Amino acid sequence: MIIVDTNVLVSGLITTTASATTARLIDAMVSGQIRPLLSPALLDEYRAVLLRAKIVERHGLNIEQIDHLLSAIIQHALWREPKPARNPAPDPGDRHLWALLEAEPSSTLVTGDLRLLNAAPFEARVISVAAYTWPNH
Repeated sequence: MIIVDTNVLVSGLITTTASATTARLIDAMVSGQIRPLLSPALLDEYRAVLLRAKIVERHGLNIEQIDHLLSAIIQHALWREPKPARNPAPDPGDRHLWALLEAEPSSTLVTGDLRLLNAAPFEARVISVAAYTWPNH
């Protein structure tokens, strides 16, 4: 089970390379090939970041398209409303990601954020996009 960090979602939407792992992850989440782990806080962050003017300029989606994308991701997601994280996140803005990791011990966070990649206590469960291994179906 994976948690897709917002930076990975944004990267997948702005890349011009359809075969990029970030783009493939989004396609897999939308199609249901991958069931991401979501929380209200992470979904709110996805939407808020995707609606930032500079990000909209890069991906070119309007509000309705963003909401449609998020609805498709939600349709296949595993939903959790975790308690606040016991362990401090390296950035207070990432507490919701730590809370999801604590709520689901089998989950792995896929991120491009070096602070998260280098932070304890979840080193083995926080991986880069390049390190992501596609599930066998």
